Formats: sequence, structure tokens, C-alpha cells
Amino acid sequence: MTITLPSGFRIVVDPVLPWETGDRDLMIHCRGAFGPSHVTTRLCLRLMDRHRDRFENEPVLDVGCGTGILALAAARMGAVSCTGLDICRRSVLTAWRNAERNGLQLRTHWVQGSAESIRGRFGWVLANLPFPVLQDLMDDLLRTVTTRGRLLLSGFHDIDWHPLASRLEEAGMVILESLSGDLSFAAEPPSGSYTWMALVAERT
Repeated sequence: MTITLPSGFRIVVDPVLPWETGDRDLMIHCRGAFGPSHVTTRLCLRLMDRHRDRFENEPVLDVGCGTGILALAAARMGAVSCTGLDICRRSVLTAWRNAERNGLQLRTHWVQGSAESIRGRFGWVLANLPFPVLQDLMDDLLRTVTTRGRLLLSGFHDIDWHPLASRLEEAGMVILESLSGDLSFAAEPPSGSYTWMALVAERT
């Protein structure tokens, strides 16, 4: 599977089909971690691509890193260092192997643990997590964003927008941009919505 962003940034995800060889910016193997094919991952990558000039020389934290795709994309976009965090050991090992595979092991760090274990502050904090988890971790996510730093969130539906936006505004964050994408199923989704969202907010 190939994910090609509007700028031409190209990510190949296993299994690799014969016609997907050639130049690429990243090669990602899943090995049981959360698959990058989900619409929320694609929304995050599109927002990162649109704001890629702001990654240059910034430290990045990816909470719930999974395969490491967001942290690795940030590193490839010029981030000075990227820390990937996940409570799942398999995901951390998968992300580490993907960093090695892409020659980014010196600019990335992988930690097994929860967001409350992070003490530093970052120019970008990325979190593609289910809405209840975002709610639970919001204080820790906000704590790690520097002044003028940016928070990229996804994993929530359009029906979750207003409580999430209100929480960010109360914390002094300004929402700069949002994207949405649909993922359909044969039955009514448990959340009540097919529409997923992602946003970028900045601490003023």
C-alpha cells in the first residue's frame, strides 16, 4: 500500500505490491501495531504535510506511536528529534525497527510508557488516539506543548468536536486547521458517526 501526500511525500506500507517499488520517503512494516491505512492516520499525515515547514528543527512527541509512522514522517520532514511513546511493547519494538529500516535511528527515541512519564516539552505533540483516551490524557498532552508549540490530534469523530474544541480553547490553544474523512461500515458504527476528524492547534 502506498500513501502519497499532496507534496509528493511517499510512504510505502507492507505488504508491498510489485508496482509500489521505486523512490519513497518512508517504508513502514506493521508487525501487529495499529495499521497506518486507517483514515485517522492519513488525516494526520495530510495535516503534517500542510504544516511541514514548521517541523524544521523542532522536537516532536508522538503519543501512542504504533508503527512510528507519524514520528518518522516528522523526522523526515526536518524535526530535530522525535520521541515515540506507546504502552504496547510490540508497538515500541516495531517503531524502533522501522526507524532502523529508514536510517532514522539517530534522530528518534522510543519509549514504552504512558504520557505522564514524559517530563520534557515539545514544539509538536502528536496523538492519534480514541476520543476517550484523548480526554483522559489531555492534561498531559497540553503540559508537554511549548509556547507557540502545536498539538495534532486525531482518533475522534465529528460528534466529539465541540467538547474537544472547548477543552483546547480553555487551555489557551487556538485551532488552526481541521480535516475530516469518512470510513463506512455495513452497520451503524458504535460511536454514531462515520466521520473521523483531525486538527492542529497552537498554544498562544
